[in-house]
Amino acid sequence: MVAGLLGLGILGLGCGQSKPFGTVHGTVHFRGAPVTNGIVMLYSAEVGYGNQRDINPDGSFAVDALPYGRYQIAVGPPMVMEEYGGKSAPTLRVIEVDNIPKRYHNPSTSGFSCDVAGPSVTVALRME
Repeated sequence: MVAGLLGLGILGLGCGQSKPFGTVHGTVHFRGAPVTNGIVMLYSAEVGYGNQRDINPDGSFAVDALPYGRYQIAVGPPMVMEEYGGKSAPTLRVIEVDNIPKRYHNPSTSGFSCDVAGPSVTVALRME
């Protein structure tokens, strides 16, 4: 009986349709120099989903597990977790930096977007 249930479970794995997902990867530059600390955020009103990842020290990033669709992109400053000795919940504090202008902090004002329509999308985010 257990073998029969396992067999039905394995057959059921292929029956459902799963949504395709992709990864957006690329680089972030400000006036030609790599941005070495910050966050890249992607949001899609069409899909109703967003995700974010840290920028690597070489200016690269990769945001994975994005359902196919059109995404707006924002670049935000780094954040640090601040704890208050157990007296309250930790909070995130934004670290202001000169190499990520405020207009890029919001996906609707950054001017950056991409279409995730395949397993891998590459973008170059160049800020001035």
